[in-house]
Amino acid sequence: MNGSSEIPIPLDESRIDDMKHLHDICFNDVYGDSFYNLIAKNHALKGALLYHDQKPVGEVVYQFEMYNGELVSYIVSISVLPEFRSQHYIFDQSKFVDRIYLHVKVSNEVAIKMYNKYGFRIVKQEEGTYEDESSYLMLRNNPDKVETQINPEMAEWVKDVFKMLD
Repeated sequence: MNGSSEIPIPLDESRIDDMKHLHDICFNDVYGDSFYNLIAKNHALKGALLYHDQKPVGEVVYQFEMYNGELVSYIVSISVLPEFRSQHYIFDQSKFVDRIYLHVKVSNEVAIKMYNKYGFRIVKQEEGTYEDESSYLMLRNNPDKVETQINPEMAEWVKDVFKMLD
């Protein structure tokens, strides 16, 4: 934007405060310290922060899973400052998975509308994801999947890794 570069940086424990800052701006809900400790210490979770002029402007945390022989991504957390939305930065991180899914609070109409715009659809309503209300499980079949990035041998290796993590 405006001639400055946006740089994605892998999320690690040293950048959790930047993630908290984004959440404070973007969300009405406050995540507890246990959420951020899980993000910092769970090696199955991956993530990236997007910086613009050395300031955090977006983040995504996700994990990869094998489901029915497909590599899928579950988005644990995603936030982007309002002035950087509609730039497609975050979803560009998941071009090699077959499906992407996430949960969103039923009352979060703005997020639901945005996810619909990006091809997500509501699969079902669930209880227990959030303490204070039910959520929708939303799914996006990934039409932008890059087929050449995971060859059959790599897919088998990923399956074996997930078996070890179970």
